Amino acid sequence: MAGTIYIRLLPEAAEQSVAPIGWLVQAPDMPTTVGWGTLEQAASQAQGRRVVVLVPGTEVLLAHVQVPTKQRQRMLRAIPFALEEHLAADVETLHFAIGARNDTAGVATAVVDRARMDEWLNLLKQVEIQPHSMLADIQALPIIEGEWVLLLEDASILLRTKDNDGNALSPDTLEMMLSLALEQSGDDRPEHLQVIDCRSEASTGLEAIEKFCTENEIELQLKPGEGQLLDILVRGAKETPAIDLLQGDYSRREQLGKVWRPWLLTGALAGVWLLLLFSISLHGFFALKNEEKELTASIEKLYRDTFPDARKVVNARVQMGQKLDALKGSGGEGGVVNLLAQVGPALSQTKKLELKAMRFKLGELELDLELEDLQTLDQLKQTLSAGGGLNVKIDTASSRDGKVETRLKIESAGAGV
Repeated sequence: MAGTIYIRLLPEAAEQSVAPIGWLVQAPDMPTTVGWGTLEQAASQAQGRRVVVLVPGTEVLLAHVQVPTKQRQRMLRAIPFALEEHLAADVETLHFAIGARNDTAGVATAVVDRARMDEWLNLLKQVEIQPHSMLADIQALPIIEGEWVLLLEDASILLRTKDNDGNALSPDTLEMMLSLALEQSGDDRPEHLQVIDCRSEASTGLEAIEKFCTENEIELQLKPGEGQLLDILVRGAKETPAIDLLQGDYSRREQLGKVWRPWLLTGALAGVWLLLLFSISLHGFFALKNEEKELTASIEKLYRDTFPDARKVVNARVQMGQKLDALKGSGGEGGVVNLLAQVGPALSQTKKLELKAMRFKLGELELDLELEDLQTLDQLKQTLSAGGGLNVKIDTASSRDGKVETRLKIESAGAGV
């Protein structure tokens, strides 16, 4: 992946698509670049890069919660109820993400309205941005031990007191909220308060902050942040722990699941259809194989019936073809084709005649026949011999069930019997 892009969203989600937002790109072998513009312009820079989105800290509540378990899924189930009495909204409408667990402070927790999460993700989706992580910008403020960081902007004031602690403040309650945070810090009182002033009129209206630092013996460090804020936030996001909001229902895995889930049924049906098609094809294949075996057996039987002197049958179809070719090639008056041409008319004219078997060997045609009576047999012999071109011999004759069974041996007159 070609580096990372950090995109900072505005406090009001509805303005993201039209109001300028900031982004910073860090990529190997490239200088760090900072850009300002629309989300669509940011999306063009996000292609192929890891995307970290910084959301407004004014929309995220940071807290530490004591829960009697270390198992992650149990903590996620317990934390909403542990915080319920401190929240103005119904816990069912809120999204909870957790970070590191401290035996003293408890589990670091970030709480944000689900509707707001949906707004942010939908806005990003519209410009085809799929974030890899999403952090509250409060937690991107760089902080060191023994120091608090206060970010002053025209639209918001953010205070970070620890790795996973911070608040969004208003100008009207700034001094009061600073005093309350100091009271809650206990033994973790800061030695320094770093103020990053990114307001359009920087270094003005600092009286309340100066008063707070003087009264509490805290060293004030004023740092202009205009034009450098994204660098400051990116450095803080990389160097200090933060809670990724993309957890649970909003994890990348779950988001991809939402994309693919509508296709699961289609995919399952397609799989069943392919399996059915394969089963039908397999069934057809075995059916054809059985038919082939039956056909081969029939051909072999026909071959043995036609050529009873055949000893070895390797490929009945091929051997049958060879025999027929040999028969077709038998020339002269004694050839099987010539004999059949002479015998055929007489056989067809004889009433109630049934041909049982036919053999041809060494110029002699053998016919096994069933006739009505001996008189009919005698007439057939006379008809075959009448032309003088055939020698006809009654090899066997017997009477059975009112029928006469006989074997005639026929050859060309020139060959002799």
